[in-house]
Parts: sequence; C-alpha cells; structure tokens
Amino acid sequence: MVDNSEKFYMDLQEAIDGVPKEDMIVLMGDFNARISQPQHSTTSRIMGPFTVDVQNENGERLIDFCTTNNLVVSNSFFQHKSVHQTSWMHPGTMKWHLLDYTLIIEPTLLDQIKPASLSTMEQHRQDKEPTLDEVQQALQQMKNRKAPGKDNVTAELLKAGGIPVIKWLHEIFVDIWKNEQMVADWTLAIIIRLYKNKGDKKICDNYRGISLLVVANKSVLKILARSWKKYRVLLSSDKILSETESDIISVFTCSLVIHRFLNAYTAVHKQHD
Repeated sequence: MVDNSEKFYMDLQEAIDGVPKEDMIVLMGDFNARISQPQHSTTSRIMGPFTVDVQNENGERLIDFCTTNNLVVSNSFFQHKSVHQTSWMHPGTMKWHLLDYTLIIEPTLLDQIKPASLSTMEQHRQDKEPTLDEVQQALQQMKNRKAPGKDNVTAELLKAGGIPVIKWLHEIFVDIWKNEQMVADWTLAIIIRLYKNKGDKKICDNYRGISLLVVANKSVLKILARSWKKYRVLLSSDKILSETESDIISVFTCSLVIHRFLNAYTAVHKQHD
C-alpha cells in the first residue's frame, strides 16, 4: 500500500516529467521535511549550509528527489536568523522547525539571486527590543481594580514592586521578543460567564463571557500593539488597527487577517493544482 508521502512524490514527479526540458521549474511549499547541516557535506550541490533542523526521513526523501531532478534547495543557501527561518512549532516539544522550502531546477540561478537586504536603520527598527521605559509605561497604563489572571497577580501588585519588578518583567519581555515565543502560562485565560441581568437565566444568550488574562501578558500585548499602531496598517478601505481599539483586539485582528490570507492562498493554490 502506498503511503501519503510516497504518493505525494509520485504525483510531483509525474508533474515535473510533464514540464518541457527548456522550461524553468520553481517548487515552493510545505514539504513536511527537515534537512540538516550534515547533509550539506555530502550534497553541497543540492543544499546549502544554512539549516536549523536534524534530518528526518522526509528530509532524506526530499534530498533524493532533488538529486534525481537536478533541483536545489535555494533557501538553504542564504543565512538568516533561526527565528526568521522556522515556520512551524511542534505542539509536543514546543520546538520550531523549518518545513517550507523553495526548490529550483537550475543551480546556476543561485548565482543570480541577490538576497534581499534591509537598511541598517530598518533592520534595527525590526529587531529593536522593548525598552525599560516601554515596559514601565505599559505597566502603568494597566487599569487597577481589575480581576487578575491565572497567576492571581494584580496590576496594583506589579506596580507596587517598583523598579525591581519592572526590570524583572523587562528581562522576560526581551526574551519573548528574541525567541518569538510567549511564556506558556501567560497564554492561559480564565473564561467567566456574566449574566446580563435580563431574560431567562437558563438561556445561554443571556450571558456574556469575559477572559481574565495574566496582567504581564496584557503588558506585552500593549507594547506589541503600540508598535503596530505607529504604521496605521490598512486592508482595502478598512483600518485594521485603530487608536481606540483595545490591544488584545488589535493583536487578534492582525492574527485573523493573517489566517484569512493563508486560507485564501491555500484555496488559490488548490484551484491551480
């Protein structure tokens, strides 16, 4: 019985065989494969040295496929930060992996590809970590007398900690910024239902829900949302980020837009398969 991976490569091979020899082939997608630096030492013509994973069975199959069809894994020839290469986090190990690859038929094209470069100022802006002042400002803007999250730490308690607590939070925020991964416990929310004081209490529609988030998490979202709002991102004629929106809504809206874009891309991709 042919497994899904084998069928995928059989179908892909059939598609490539149907392409005229004089045409250029570019394959892009999630191959669910992991390739590693040791493979580069034996297949340097096929893949470059810039990888972030340990090879798995699908990675070996991908390299074999590239060897058979004179393809190269182009994105392994250009150096980037690991956080900019990975695209999927394993739900069990919580480790990020690179699964998306761009394969091209002509190795000589690599000599013509110039990696996109950013100005020093733009690179600094994108990589800039939250400052101590930003953390202090975000914390001071948190409203008092609000129910805390799972950790039972209120905004008043954090504010009372003064500079030592702000420095402690700043270290955590910088670590989140660098690794692009939120503290796991901070992502948990307590959902509470509140009666609207009208109608039958047995009917769910007569209740509204609120999410109690960790105050420190809301401070991170406030810093993140503030950095987005500087650029007034637009989608068609509708503003995604508004100065009057809450920080949580702003982050959720951006996540929703990205999700819809990926769904639209997948639909178009399938339509042209």
